[in-house]
Amino acid sequence: MNLLKNLLLMATFVSISITQSQNIETNYIDFFQANTFINNSLDSLPYRIYIPTNTTNKKLPVLLFLHGRGESGKDNIKQFTHGGRWIYNYVKNNEPAILIFPQCPNTSYWSNVIRTEDCNGKPNFIFNSEEKPTKAMGLLIDLWKAKISELISQDLIDTNRFYIGGISMGGMGIIEFIQRIPNTFSAVFPICGGGILINPTAQKNSNFWFFHGQKDDIVNYHHSFNVHKQLLAQRIPSRYTLFPEANHNAWDSTIAIKEVLPWVFSSSKKSILKQNQPSPNSEN
Repeated sequence: MNLLKNLLLMATFVSISITQSQNIETNYIDFFQANTFINNSLDSLPYRIYIPTNTTNKKLPVLLFLHGRGESGKDNIKQFTHGGRWIYNYVKNNEPAILIFPQCPNTSYWSNVIRTEDCNGKPNFIFNSEEKPTKAMGLLIDLWKAKISELISQDLIDTNRFYIGGISMGGMGIIEFIQRIPNTFSAVFPICGGGILINPTAQKNSNFWFFHGQKDDIVNYHHSFNVHKQLLAQRIPSRYTLFPEANHNAWDSTIAIKEVLPWVFSSSKKSILKQNQPSPNSEN
């Protein structure tokens, strides 16, 4: 199956329709600087970054958030459809932080994954994170390294407090991303995503919290639960929340949990062993 065919198949894997995405609330997005990252091959990745002011010289954490397939494009807005307002409001009112929201092009995909279907038409995913990264993933890695280097040079950030979250395609993307740049993020929160960790022990400096809908008919909840089990087997702090009545829109139920963002922003590499010790979660 060639790359173009894979991309066409993945176009059906959406978290929300384009029409709905165009109706998102945008009045806060102007607080994010609109930029485009361009690599040495002249490939480009739109992104927005929020850098708070008046933080009394406090070094800031950095949160990277990856959207789902339905928010792909180049308008540099749709990536805020799910979770943008939630995260921005928390940072504005509770915890000053730098936020980075990149946008995956329609022609690529965050993770290197092949979408297949069984005889009943139900989708499944084969993860290929050991292979060459997609163009979007390559750009994302280069963007992250360049931006973090710039922020460090400006003495703005706390390098013990890097966080990453994502939904659906983005939830898959962050599992691959943390494998390609391990030992980076102290809190990882994939929502209705999944993947395979090639080397779980490389994530020993991270806290994980997975969210999934039990009725998800797009990305089966086993995909995230299996990663969770891999981590627990290595005594790496991981939590797993399964929403019994939720379908693919597990982000709605996740946003409703008030504990999530305080948990994210309390995580630090310096205190990783004191937080969120593994607890036996059963798949049911």
